[in-house]
Amino acid sequence: MSIQRLMAAFVLCFGVMPVKASFDFGLHLYDQEDYAGAYREFRRAASHGHKEARYNLGVMYLQGQHVEQDWLQAYAWLSLAYAEGDTQEVSPVHERIFDSFPEETQAEAQVVADAIQARYSEAAIVERLRPNPERLTGYTNFNRPIRHAAIEFPRRLARIGAEGWADVRFTIDEDGNTRDHYVIHATHEGFGRAAIDAVRGHLYEPIKYGSHPTAAYGASYRINFFMEGGGVADREVRRIITRERDRARGGDAGEKFSYAYLLSMISGWTQGELRGVDFDDPYDWFWRSASMGHGAAAYMLGSHMLNFGDIEHGQLWLWRAAEQNLTDAEYTLGMEYLTGVRLEQNVALGQFLLRRAARSLPAAQIQYAWMLATHPDESFRNAELAEELLDRIERRYHDKQSYYQARAALAADTGDFRSAVRWQERALEDAKSLGIHTDTQQVRLQNYQNERPWRESL
Repeated sequence: MSIQRLMAAFVLCFGVMPVKASFDFGLHLYDQEDYAGAYREFRRAASHGHKEARYNLGVMYLQGQHVEQDWLQAYAWLSLAYAEGDTQEVSPVHERIFDSFPEETQAEAQVVADAIQARYSEAAIVERLRPNPERLTGYTNFNRPIRHAAIEFPRRLARIGAEGWADVRFTIDEDGNTRDHYVIHATHEGFGRAAIDAVRGHLYEPIKYGSHPTAAYGASYRINFFMEGGGVADREVRRIITRERDRARGGDAGEKFSYAYLLSMISGWTQGELRGVDFDDPYDWFWRSASMGHGAAAYMLGSHMLNFGDIEHGQLWLWRAAEQNLTDAEYTLGMEYLTGVRLEQNVALGQFLLRRAARSLPAAQIQYAWMLATHPDESFRNAELAEELLDRIERRYHDKQSYYQARAALAADTGDFRSAVRWQERALEDAKSLGIHTDTQQVRLQNYQNERPWRESL
């Protein structure tokens, strides 16, 4: 029997195989019978190690969806999926396909399968994504401050002699202002609030990708709150580093992450150089943690690589974090795909990711509302949804600049220019009190005073 007739008989016996619910956007496209788009997204997901995407690629090759029917490719992808636990089938499909091949075709199928495994197995992907300093040469000015705002020690904590620190994560926008602030960790809630108040007034050198200014997501900064002459003694720092290193060496992904995070923030914890300490590379330890499936470690790697110019590998780590539902990663990828500065623009994918992040992340809710109120395409704008998103923001939310300006843009979009001017004046007043750049705020205010809505392309 010819191979074609043999395979046709196999399909008739086996029936149509369903894809698995892997990367949601790919599945969404597949359900809409956009097989070209689904194949692209499953392939993207497979490139960063998404397990079920590999199974789905095998199904699409088996059924000839978007691609020509290719039994060798189907066998290769399905065998990899089975070998790495992507499927719990009692009777593995790939074995049934392999047994249907003539002997000479079995040898060829194994060559194809070996090639797929060499590139797309978990071990191969993780090794390929290992940090390489030689690739981190794109933005030498990332996180380079022009000015750090004065820090106000919380009076109540000063009275009781409390000391500590707070770590803040934020975005550096195209003008060098900061937004999207939140506390990663603080030794006291009061230190966290004071740290954000300070970081809101920081100014940084704007980053450009080529000639295009771009926002930088995932910047972080540690602010210490020590009395004069206080702080953490060098001996104590050495003890902590040694303890955490010992735990990380034999520990799980979480302990490796804790050690990596300690190393990444240690320069903001000590004053000057810490003598007698041989520091490990924090991103090597983030890699070790992420390789064991730690989502936050994958995010730290991805944002670091993206912001220092290793875009190819950075986006893959961010995808691995997003697949674990880390909203920061979904937000970063969504904004990058929407703007199309560092990643190839894909508005549908970017909007999909931003919607997912906006389910719980205030920064994503505000930025999505902004786009819904300002996009030039009327079919994209949605004032009702923008209002709903902004209503979710708590009154004490730290990023007043983004919130005020989104409120102003929404009011102008609905024709309420009096409210738009009022909101934008609040944004301008806040910006002046912080001492940050105000050119953009002033232009928008004039726009609303002239009763024109703000329109801004992605």
